[in-house]
Amino acid sequence: LGWNVWNYERLPFNIMGQICPVFTVGWFFLSLIGIVTDDVLRWKMFGEKKPRYRITANKK
Repeated sequence: LGWNVWNYERLPFNIMGQICPVFTVGWFFLSLIGIVTDDVLRWKMFGEKKPRYRITANKK
């Protein structure tokens, strides 16, 4: 694409050298850790509402 930001062309299953499944999965889990950490810090340090997460959908 000529963006000159990173190059995954040598990794398997890359998409146009810009997206790689291995790094996509890694960033997904790293983002989850960052979101939870941010929520806990806001709760503990600034008295915001305690974070609650739901893994599954509501059952009716």
